Amino acid sequence: TYTMQKVMDLKTLIENAKTQPDEQVVDNISVKTELVKSLMEESIDFYEEIKYFAKKAFKNDLQTQNVLGLNDFVDAKKGQLKMIQFMRVLANTLPNYAGKLIAAGMNASLINTAQILYEKLDSANTEQQLAKKNRPRTTAERIARLNEVYLAFKELEELALLVHRKNFSKAQSYIVPRYSRSGENKQ
Repeated sequence: TYTMQKVMDLKTLIENAKTQPDEQVVDNISVKTELVKSLMEESIDFYEEIKYFAKKAFKNDLQTQNVLGLNDFVDAKKGQLKMIQFMRVLANTLPNYAGKLIAAGMNASLINTAQILYEKLDSANTEQQLAKKNRPRTTAERIARLNEVYLAFKELEELALLVHRKNFSKAQSYIVPRYSRSGENKQ
Protein backbone atom coordinates (compact mmCIF):
# COMPACT_ATOMS: atom_id res chain seq x y z
CA THR A 1 0.00 0.00 0.00
CA TYR A 2 0.94 3.56 -0.62
CA THR A 3 0.33 5.30 2.69
CA MET A 4 0.03 8.99 3.43
CA GLN A 5 3.52 8.77 4.98
CA LYS A 6 4.87 7.54 1.63
CA VAL A 7 3.23 10.50 -0.09
CA MET A 8 4.84 12.87 2.43
CA ASP A 9 8.21 11.13 1.96
CA LEU A 10 7.89 11.53 -1.80
CA LYS A 11 7.13 15.24 -1.41
CA THR A 12 10.20 15.59 0.83
CA LEU A 13 12.37 13.82 -1.76
CA ILE A 14 11.09 16.16 -4.47
CA GLU A 15 11.81 19.25 -2.35
CA ASN A 16 15.30 17.95 -1.53
CA ALA A 17 15.95 17.35 -5.24
CA LYS A 18 15.07 20.98 -5.99
CA THR A 19 17.77 22.36 -3.68
CA GLN A 20 20.90 23.77 -5.24
CA PRO A 21 20.40 23.04 -8.95
CA ASP A 22 23.52 22.86 -11.11
CA GLU A 23 22.75 26.29 -12.59
CA GLN A 24 22.97 27.77 -9.10
CA VAL A 25 26.37 26.14 -8.55
CA VAL A 26 27.64 27.45 -11.89
CA ASP A 27 26.26 30.92 -11.13
CA ASN A 28 28.04 30.88 -7.76
CA ILE A 29 31.35 30.02 -9.45
CA SER A 30 30.74 32.75 -12.05
CA VAL A 31 30.17 35.37 -9.35
CA LYS A 32 33.39 34.35 -7.62
CA THR A 33 35.27 34.42 -10.92
CA GLU A 34 33.98 37.91 -11.71
CA LEU A 35 35.15 39.11 -8.30
CA VAL A 36 38.64 37.74 -8.96
CA LYS A 37 38.71 39.41 -12.40
CA SER A 38 37.60 42.69 -10.87
CA LEU A 39 40.30 42.51 -8.19
CA MET A 40 42.88 41.62 -10.85
CA GLU A 41 41.92 44.76 -12.79
CA GLU A 42 42.01 46.81 -9.60
CA SER A 43 45.48 45.42 -8.82
CA ILE A 44 46.70 46.29 -12.32
CA ASP A 45 45.35 49.83 -12.04
CA PHE A 46 46.87 50.12 -8.57
CA TYR A 47 50.30 49.05 -9.76
CA GLU A 48 50.22 51.50 -12.67
CA GLU A 49 50.07 54.25 -10.05
CA ILE A 50 52.86 52.67 -7.98
CA LYS A 51 54.95 52.25 -11.12
CA TYR A 52 54.66 55.95 -11.90
CA PHE A 53 56.00 56.92 -8.48
CA ALA A 54 58.68 54.19 -8.52
CA LYS A 55 60.00 55.57 -11.80
CA LYS A 56 59.82 59.12 -10.46
CA ALA A 57 61.45 58.40 -7.09
CA PHE A 58 64.12 56.09 -8.50
CA LYS A 59 64.61 57.73 -11.88
CA ASN A 60 68.18 56.53 -12.42
CA ASP A 61 67.95 53.35 -10.34
CA LEU A 62 66.53 50.54 -12.53
CA GLN A 63 67.48 47.94 -9.93
CA THR A 64 65.21 49.53 -7.29
CA GLN A 65 62.45 49.98 -9.87
CA ASN A 66 62.71 46.23 -10.53
CA VAL A 67 62.63 45.47 -6.79
CA LEU A 68 59.35 47.39 -6.80
CA GLY A 69 58.02 45.09 -9.53
CA LEU A 70 58.73 46.89 -12.78
CA ASN A 71 60.35 43.86 -14.42
CA ASP A 72 57.71 41.39 -13.10
CA PHE A 73 54.53 43.34 -13.82
CA VAL A 74 53.95 42.26 -17.44
CA ASP A 75 54.23 38.60 -16.47
CA ALA A 76 52.08 39.07 -13.33
CA LYS A 77 49.15 40.35 -15.41
CA LYS A 78 48.95 37.00 -17.21
CA GLY A 79 47.36 34.98 -14.42
CA GLN A 80 45.68 35.01 -11.05
CA LEU A 81 48.38 33.17 -9.14
CA LYS A 82 51.11 35.30 -10.67
CA MET A 83 49.24 38.47 -9.73
CA ILE A 84 48.64 37.23 -6.20
CA GLN A 85 52.35 36.50 -5.79
CA PHE A 86 53.23 39.86 -7.32
CA MET A 87 50.89 41.73 -4.95
CA ARG A 88 52.19 39.77 -1.94
CA VAL A 89 55.79 40.73 -2.74
CA LEU A 90 54.80 44.32 -3.53
CA ALA A 91 52.89 44.67 -0.25
CA ASN A 92 55.96 43.47 1.64
CA THR A 93 58.40 45.59 -0.38
CA LEU A 94 56.63 48.97 -0.52
CA PRO A 95 57.12 49.86 3.16
CA ASN A 96 60.91 49.61 2.69
CA TYR A 97 60.79 52.39 0.07
CA ALA A 98 57.90 54.43 1.48
CA GLY A 99 59.98 57.47 2.36
CA LYS A 100 61.31 58.12 -1.13
CA LEU A 101 58.01 57.20 -2.80
CA ILE A 102 56.07 59.60 -0.58
CA ALA A 103 58.71 62.28 -1.18
CA ALA A 104 58.09 61.77 -4.92
CA GLY A 105 54.40 62.60 -4.36
CA MET A 106 52.83 59.21 -3.70
CA ASN A 107 49.96 59.18 -1.22
CA ALA A 108 51.06 57.32 1.92
CA SER A 109 47.78 55.38 2.01
CA LEU A 110 48.90 53.42 -1.06
CA ILE A 111 51.39 51.53 1.14
CA ASN A 112 48.52 49.96 3.12
CA THR A 113 46.36 49.59 0.01
CA ALA A 114 48.85 47.12 -1.44
CA GLN A 115 48.39 44.78 1.54
CA ILE A 116 44.61 45.17 1.52
CA LEU A 117 44.40 44.50 -2.21
CA TYR A 118 46.68 41.49 -1.94
CA GLU A 119 44.55 39.99 0.87
CA LYS A 120 41.29 40.59 -1.01
CA LEU A 121 42.68 39.05 -4.21
CA ASP A 122 44.12 36.06 -2.37
CA SER A 123 40.88 35.48 -0.48
CA ALA A 124 38.71 35.81 -3.61
CA ASN A 125 40.97 33.39 -5.48
CA THR A 126 40.74 30.87 -2.63
CA GLU A 127 36.93 31.12 -2.58
CA GLN A 128 36.79 30.67 -6.35
CA GLN A 129 39.06 27.62 -6.27
CA LEU A 130 37.06 26.02 -3.43
CA ALA A 131 33.83 26.56 -5.35
CA LYS A 132 35.33 24.94 -8.45
CA LYS A 133 36.65 21.98 -6.48
CA ASN A 134 33.30 21.48 -4.71
CA ARG A 135 31.32 21.39 -7.94
CA PRO A 136 31.79 17.65 -8.62
CA ARG A 137 30.70 16.86 -5.05
CA THR A 138 27.61 19.09 -5.23
CA THR A 139 26.77 17.64 -8.65
CA ALA A 140 27.06 14.08 -7.28
CA GLU A 141 24.82 15.01 -4.33
CA ARG A 142 22.26 16.55 -6.68
CA ILE A 143 22.28 13.45 -8.90
CA ALA A 144 21.85 11.22 -5.84
CA ARG A 145 18.80 13.26 -4.75
CA LEU A 146 17.32 13.05 -8.27
CA ASN A 147 17.92 9.30 -8.33
CA GLU A 148 16.06 8.95 -5.02
CA VAL A 149 13.06 10.72 -6.57
CA TYR A 150 13.27 8.53 -9.67
CA LEU A 151 13.35 5.33 -7.57
CA ALA A 152 10.40 6.52 -5.47
CA PHE A 153 8.38 7.25 -8.62
CA LYS A 154 9.48 3.92 -10.09
CA GLU A 155 8.09 2.17 -7.01
CA LEU A 156 4.84 4.11 -7.38
CA GLU A 157 4.70 3.16 -11.07
CA GLU A 158 5.14 -0.55 -10.28
CA LEU A 159 2.39 -0.37 -7.67
CA ALA A 160 0.06 1.45 -10.10
CA LEU A 161 0.72 -1.11 -12.83
CA LEU A 162 -0.21 -3.83 -10.36
CA VAL A 163 -3.32 -2.08 -9.03
CA HIS A 164 -4.51 -1.00 -12.49
CA ARG A 165 -3.29 -4.06 -14.41
CA LYS A 166 -6.70 -4.46 -16.04
CA ASN A 167 -7.00 -0.77 -16.94
CA PHE A 168 -3.78 0.22 -18.71
CA SER A 169 -5.07 3.69 -19.67
CA LYS A 170 -5.44 4.52 -15.97
CA ALA A 171 -2.06 2.95 -15.12
CA GLN A 172 -0.39 5.00 -17.85
CA SER A 173 -0.75 8.20 -15.85
CA TYR A 174 1.67 6.69 -13.30
CA ILE A 175 4.34 5.61 -15.78
CA VAL A 176 7.68 7.34 -15.24
CA PRO A 177 8.97 8.86 -18.49
CA ARG A 178 12.20 7.32 -19.79
CA TYR A 179 14.63 9.16 -21.98
CA SER A 180 17.40 7.94 -24.19
CA ARG A 181 20.79 9.67 -24.22
CA SER A 182 19.64 11.66 -27.25
CA GLY A 183 16.74 13.02 -25.18
CA GLU A 184 14.00 11.23 -27.08
CA ASN A 185 11.10 9.91 -25.00
CA LYS A 186 11.26 6.09 -25.00
CA GLN A 187 8.21 5.03 -22.95
